[in-house]
Amino acid sequence: MMDRWLRLALIGLIGVMASACVGLGGEPAIISTRQPAPPATATPPPAPDRGVPASAPDLTNGARLYALNCADCHGEGGRGNGPVALNSGMAIGDFTDPTSARDQTPHEWFTTITNGRIENLMPPWGNVLTEQERWDVAMYTYTLHYTAQQLELGATLYQECAECHGDTGRGDGPEAVASPVRVKDLTDQTAMTTIDDAFIYRLLVEGFEDVMPAYGDRFSEDELWAVVAYTRSLSLADPRAAQTPVDDTVLDISGTVTLYGEDTPPDGVGVTVSAFDIETGQPVNLNLTPVQPGPDGLYRFTGVPREDGLAYFASVTYGGYPFASAPRIPQEGTAAL
Repeated sequence: MMDRWLRLALIGLIGVMASACVGLGGEPAIISTRQPAPPATATPPPAPDRGVPASAPDLTNGARLYALNCADCHGEGGRGNGPVALNSGMAIGDFTDPTSARDQTPHEWFTTITNGRIENLMPPWGNVLTEQERWDVAMYTYTLHYTAQQLELGATLYQECAECHGDTGRGDGPEAVASPVRVKDLTDQTAMTTIDDAFIYRLLVEGFEDVMPAYGDRFSEDELWAVVAYTRSLSLADPRAAQTPVDDTVLDISGTVTLYGEDTPPDGVGVTVSAFDIETGQPVNLNLTPVQPGPDGLYRFTGVPREDGLAYFASVTYGGYPFASAPRIPQEGTAAL
């Protein structure tokens, strides 16, 4: 009898303990008394493109971004001969051909970079590069067919235009005050990104009413295109950055070090650039000092000795293990690793 009553008492005690662990709705107390989770914070959408450069496009930055993101397809010199293009068998335009850009506006060029051309295997870069970076790349490639000699000639001939347009193209030349209409500002990004080079050429040839004289019978065709190139350069931050003659004896090598899961590379991880003979596989000593990548992971080597028949690669050591880029055989004066 005592055993029976003891069992009943134990069952009742267990029932009381179980009821104490249950919330008002029958749910576990740990749930019923827990603080509600804070509402999820929505990530604000990126600001829409302004549709015009916020500042003068920087060709030096454009060249850097091009080497990192575009050279594999379009070629290090923009001739459409990158390794990916050659392996795919697709015909890619030659940016060094003057006809590649003359009939297109820079805004059209920018739109192609932003949205891509999937039918030609070109990805969109709108969510990868900022708007200003896309303008930098757009104007770097748009003006890649300009030459240093062309810009020098254009600068000389432009002196006739400077009387109205001013030395820097802002429409503030000494004759601008006497003009019956406001002289155009050739640094105005909204205006300059929406007209193509062919339009500027026709304007030089034909003139504009009684305001701008015609130069079609005064300048040769080459001279006219030289003035076009220089006129366009007035709206750029560093117009000659893309036209520096290539020194075939040295290379500029750049790239990015990425540590997955981190925004910046770890401190103390130096990048080394090495080379080997593609026929024998033997290493070649380049005598280069390792460099520390910047906060964004970017690194750059300048003046790297270039020799035919060599493949170059970058490497780092992290956690006791070596990591290396794919080797590249540079065809021009720059290489992205």
